[in-house]
Amino acid sequence: MKLKHFLLTRVRLTQYLFIFAVVFFVVSLFLPKIELQGAALTLFSVNSFLYGFYISPIINAQRIRIDQLHRLVVIEVNKLEELLQYSRRMEPEFHAEIDTAIKTYSKAAAKGGADAGKSEFVSLVDRIVGYKGDVKDPHKEMLKSVFVAQQNRAEIKLLVDGKVFSNEWIVMTILFAITIAFILFTRLPEIAFLQVIPAILCAGLSMLIVILIKMSTLTHKRAKTIWVPLEKIASRS
Repeated sequence: MKLKHFLLTRVRLTQYLFIFAVVFFVVSLFLPKIELQGAALTLFSVNSFLYGFYISPIINAQRIRIDQLHRLVVIEVNKLEELLQYSRRMEPEFHAEIDTAIKTYSKAAAKGGADAGKSEFVSLVDRIVGYKGDVKDPHKEMLKSVFVAQQNRAEIKLLVDGKVFSNEWIVMTILFAITIAFILFTRLPEIAFLQVIPAILCAGLSMLIVILIKMSTLTHKRAKTIWVPLEKIASRS
């Protein structure tokens, strides 16, 4: 688990590119080479097309998923801010309780994402629903805001769980392996520069898989700022 976390969060994409290029270059030196004929070239072309045709929409869907998570977290923060503003118009003790509950929830959610902060959010909702004071109008607005926040949190949970499915990984792995094999086994003219091209091409194809894994697990650079708005609330004095 620690190794997986290290590979996903500590190793940069540029480092992966260099590592893959070196590994594939070394591997290509020891593999036998064949000259592709018409039928093999056709098969290679079809497989490469299928690989690109299959992985492209999946990467795009993961990119949209991350963008939607950014949007929903901002909406959630806005609703939490609304709850805090309404509580300021109520009893000081109740405002202090809501302020503490919001910070506790935000800290837990920012640290663990959609899978964390459930009990803290329930505690926040219970405090609002169980209000027994006399200031009714702000309390009614708080109930509306917390209801929207609950719906929003459910959407966030669905999006966080929307990783690439195992059957999709199986198909991509098969297409990827066949594409890489064709590239590495193909005999090229005896020109020094051309001998490096297969390794670079295989490294580029491998990078697509790494990028997709990082997007699926929300460890991609694009996803790192998703929970920042909640972190700001949690750290606010």
